[in-house]
Amino acid sequence: MLEAANLISRRSNQVSLDLMAAYAYADNQHESLKVLDQLLRRNSVAQGPLLDGLSAMVANSNMRPSMLRLLSRNPPWAPQFWRRLAQSAQGLPGAAELRLARARQNASVDPDLDRMLIEGLAGQGLFGDAERIGNTLFPEAGIGRKQEIVLRNTSFSFQPDYLPFDWRLISNGDYGTTIDLAHSVLAISALAGSSGTAAEQLVHLSQGAYRLSVQLDPRSAPPGDHLGVSLICADQAANILFKDRIARLPALINNSTCTWAYLRVVIQLPSDAQDMDWAIQNIVLRPIAKD
Repeated sequence: MLEAANLISRRSNQVSLDLMAAYAYADNQHESLKVLDQLLRRNSVAQGPLLDGLSAMVANSNMRPSMLRLLSRNPPWAPQFWRRLAQSAQGLPGAAELRLARARQNASVDPDLDRMLIEGLAGQGLFGDAERIGNTLFPEAGIGRKQEIVLRNTSFSFQPDYLPFDWRLISNGDYGTTIDLAHSVLAISALAGSSGTAAEQLVHLSQGAYRLSVQLDPRSAPPGDHLGVSLICADQAANILFKDRIARLPALINNSTCTWAYLRVVIQLPSDAQDMDWAIQNIVLRPIAKD
């Protein structure tokens, strides 16, 4: 009866929703998704909640083949779907598999949406999935770098593009961070009393020893006790691998537990200090070869 009603009036949202629910109850997900496609193509007020529901389904491996067939038709709502998926805590655990399957079909997706997906995956702690997406969709970016390089954009020669595998620049009312391309430096300006992370980058680590060094521009204010660097495990409960002042670098860091970590540039400027401006020329995190 619902199928007949839907054939008579494909403009009835309620009939379509009831038919979709009936197919789902009968475990006929393929037909249920076809009706969902009809609803989404109408661009009705229900599109947002429907896309949220569709995004959440991505985590179900049994649903992904049907969703892939649906997306292979290049529906007009596909860009909105990828945007919602990048922000879906429920769907992100299956997002990499679906996106890579579409990549094998040579699908065209807005690169900005793929960058959102990479950042969304990392935000959920799915660092390996985020790296796989980056390696596959943006091979020229060098996200899957050789281990001896570790950091990306280490000399600040271009603006960050693939977060969190590049520098996240953090600014607020007390301090601001930019990349000055004219001088290839990480420029940090801080008011007295500033405290917090100025920049950070997610790095993929192996077990072993690393050497961390930071070089400031000769025109920069001295780091003193007010500018530091930390390496914090991202795949554990904020385990601190390293934390010290830049003035005390270079330093040796031993890693035996972390696979993923955030390297952070940290400000700690007392309220009775002067305003400060720093310029960092490079930050190098390099593994030490084993004998």
